[in-house]
Amino acid sequence: MTFARMASEKGTRDSFLAFLAEDSVVFEPGPRNGRKVWTGHRPSPDVLTWRPAFVTVSQAGDLGYSTGPWEWKKEPSNPKPTAYGQFFSIWQKQKEGAWKVALDLGVDTPAPIATSDTPEPEAAEPAKRAGDEATARAELHKTQRAFFAASEKDNGAAVAAYANADVRVYRQGVFPAIGRDAARVMLTSDHAPAKFSRAGGKVSGSADLAYEYGAFAVEHNDFTERGNYVTVWKISPEGDWKLAIDLRKTAPQAEKKANQ
Repeated sequence: MTFARMASEKGTRDSFLAFLAEDSVVFEPGPRNGRKVWTGHRPSPDVLTWRPAFVTVSQAGDLGYSTGPWEWKKEPSNPKPTAYGQFFSIWQKQKEGAWKVALDLGVDTPAPIATSDTPEPEAAEPAKRAGDEATARAELHKTQRAFFAASEKDNGAAVAAYANADVRVYRQGVFPAIGRDAARVMLTSDHAPAKFSRAGGKVSGSADLAYEYGAFAVEHNDFTERGNYVTVWKISPEGDWKLAIDLRKTAPQAEKKANQ
């Protein structure tokens, strides 16, 4: 909340520089060091506002994430925003004890149907890891490999099969799907094969929450859709690793196949 409030008071650039970790990652369009990117931005009168709607933290209290809606105004005096979307931020506790943003990525969405008073963000209970840390990490890597292998056959079916009950699925240009049933509806027609190229990630000290990011490519009939992805994995009540966040942001232009 402090991060978002500072943006409205001191400007987007200064707020990001205040809250981005030294090794943070943002996407322009691929993964880049966040502080270097925002240092290169000039201060702007544009107004970017956002509010956390959902947050969760690992059992160790060292890793977490927040997500919610954002609005952008090119002209501050204009009551109508220029663009809308959903943000997603990974937070990591630093050695000195402060929380900093380790990764930030979002998607564009249509304008919301209605607005309401800003509620307090929904907080999820920390996951409880089953078994020892080494076993949990080994199971995570095994689950991730199985998920990517399944995605190479049927992208939508893989997400539905590995999703947590309260999964959040983000795709460019549409409202997010919240919950496994909503995700299945969103991905009903998404049966194209997808491949992923991992660029980085981290596992919490309690080995109950993890994220990774990188590039994806989905082979449609007449073009290859490319972009960046972030996935978050969380231990379920049953002790299995489940997909909590599946975010794909498509690159501005899809690549047409050579024979088209």
